[in-house]
This record gives sequence, C-alpha cells and structure tokens, in this order.
Amino acid sequence: MLLALKMALMHRGVRQYDAARLLGITETRLSRIMCGRLEATEDEKKRLAQLLQTRVEDLFADADPDAGGSR
Repeated sequence: MLLALKMALMHRGVRQYDAARLLGITETRLSRIMCGRLEATEDEKKRLAQLLQTRVEDLFADADPDAGGSR
C-alpha cells in the first residue's frame, strides 16, 4: 500500500474520488494504484505530486517493485 500517497491525500483534504476526477482516471484505477495492485504511469505520478504539492519520490517511496502488481 502506498501509505505516503494516502496520507498526502488526507493531509490535503482531497478525497480519492476527487483526486481521480482531477487526474482524469477512474476512482477504481486510483484505488488499485494506492493499494499497490497497479503501478501508476510516470505521468500519473507527476500529476499526483503536482496535485498534492509534493515530490513524486515522497509519494511513491514506499512502493514495492516486487509486489507482483500489473506494471
């Protein structure tokens, strides 16, 4: 699970649904990214970081590259 991403959303007061809409992706896709079942594209990572006013590295630092999710 991308705990840093979840915490950043909470800290900024951005609901998952709203973040997904602002990014132009489905809430299901964002949920799968957040739980580590799907890897975000580089563009999605950049847009999430911009939305949450932080660095990509801070949001995705706890991503496990060996989690076995779809890449």
